Amino acid sequence: MPRPSLEVADIFRGHGPAWRRANAGHVSLGQLKVMSAIENCRTAALGGHVARCEECAHSQISYNSCRNRHCPKCQGAAAKEWLAAREADLLPVPYYHVVFTLPAAISAPRRRFCRSQSAERSLHTLDRFPHKRSTDLGDRPPTPKSP
Repeated sequence: MPRPSLEVADIFRGHGPAWRRANAGHVSLGQLKVMSAIENCRTAALGGHVARCEECAHSQISYNSCRNRHCPKCQGAAAKEWLAAREADLLPVPYYHVVFTLPAAISAPRRRFCRSQSAERSLHTLDRFPHKRSTDLGDRPPTPKSP
């Protein structure tokens, strides 16, 4: 696959220092580490190795990757594989995503009911699997009763 003409690392290297100065105090240490990892990914900063053809003596340098989970170069292929696997699970029917807001008067009781139903179904499913010791599943609360 050919390298794209512009990558996230190129943008970070070109504009990152000015952006970090402008946003100083508003960016977490974790976010700064991710930016740094992406900027240095597959560059001499992370080291590398040389592959040399014994017949023609052609050399090719391959730089090490950052392996950061946020890096599009390192995780791009894995993300595409994951997406393809999820798409393979889809049924051949149209899907719709619907979001709505419940009035406050019924929102909190509904949330508690959904949590208790979810916990009850989860524990029921776990009970169907044989286990040697009760500690295999940890200290779990008694199965909640439906209202």
